Amino acid sequence: MARHGGLWVEWIKKSVLDGATLHSLEVFRNASGGTEGGGAPGLLLHALQDEVAGGDEYTRRLLRSWLCAPLCSPAALQQRLDAIADLRDNPGVMAEVVVMLKTLPHLERMLAKVHRQGLNPPVSRQEGFLAALKGFKTCIDIVNLFKDD
Repeated sequence: MARHGGLWVEWIKKSVLDGATLHSLEVFRNASGGTEGGGAPGLLLHALQDEVAGGDEYTRRLLRSWLCAPLCSPAALQQRLDAIADLRDNPGVMAEVVVMLKTLPHLERMLAKVHRQGLNPPVSRQEGFLAALKGFKTCIDIVNLFKDD
């Protein structure tokens, strides 16, 4: 752990896969030349996208970045596996979370837009800010679902 700006931060180490490794693992392109855009069977990305709830561009980019830089810390991997096991053991909570996640706006993009607009945006821009706040409230509600469980 490292101290950063008054907070303790645990750095999650990731491995970076080169092009040859990604090719041999058929992450984005299979041996017969099919690519992720073509939905070729046998691609790791294609198989995982079918399992991911929601299919927005943000989710696809995030999944792609995770595949290119997988976790290499055994503790971080175990935490992720434990989280997945918890979700599978609680299908009711998982179904409720999936519904809530589908209502979320692209919060990262909205925050960047609010930051660019400054402190005194016109009314139409304030609506975007309020939508972002509503999205964060939904995030808090999701966290509270897991606390109650």
